[in-house]
Amino acid sequence: MKAFAKAFYNSNAWQACRAAYIAQRRLLDGGMCENCGEAPGEELHHTTFLTPGNIHDAEVTLNPEKLKWLCKECHFKAHREAIVRGFQKRKNRKVLTNGVYFGADGQPIPQRVVIVWGPPAGGKSTYIREHMDPTDLVIDLDLIRQALTMGGRDSTSNNLVALALLVREFLFGQIERREAVVDCKTVWIAATLPNRAEREGLAKRLRAELIFVGQPMGLCIERAMSDLERTDKLLQREIIERWFEQYEA
Repeated sequence: MKAFAKAFYNSNAWQACRAAYIAQRRLLDGGMCENCGEAPGEELHHTTFLTPGNIHDAEVTLNPEKLKWLCKECHFKAHREAIVRGFQKRKNRKVLTNGVYFGADGQPIPQRVVIVWGPPAGGKSTYIREHMDPTDLVIDLDLIRQALTMGGRDSTSNNLVALALLVREFLFGQIERREAVVDCKTVWIAATLPNRAEREGLAKRLRAELIFVGQPMGLCIERAMSDLERTDKLLQREIIERWFEQYEA
């Protein structure tokens, strides 16, 4: 169990989801492995591998359609194959200092930089997860801050916010210069950016595409209220309402 997933695997939500899924499998076929069908299942597998970027997304972590009851051998095989696929994807490309990498066919392809912007709880992270390659770079200030502080989503007033901004700015500098260290097909940047001049300025600086992802204010508030990771509901409502007040199309 990786450190970032420990709280999730110990949560009541996961324990209930796991118990219900296993019970259903036992009713269907006695709880046999869903892959080989020859050995009893022993471990519940997420078909979308858990990462720091999706560990808080219930559509990934608690979705029965993305779970499989596997025997130990099939579970190990699933993880081994994923590691090999990731290695092959990295092996088949090389990013150059001018922001161009070579695809599997040897043709040069420009590296993409995409800024996904919109209101808090509007679906930016979900959009990125659905469109990204497993080896892409994702820059999200909230995730940087949480990684530095081990704090929750609501710990916005901690003393390391300034450091998180410096980390993000360092990454922006690497992207702006198209440094070879940013070795990926696409860089995804999640940001709220309600001010038009600010987001257009960042897009120009990073030579990035802008993609808006959002929902009406009422739905964003509803999502935030139902998100177990957003514990300070009044703060979340205030942040969302403030974004819509400042929003410039």
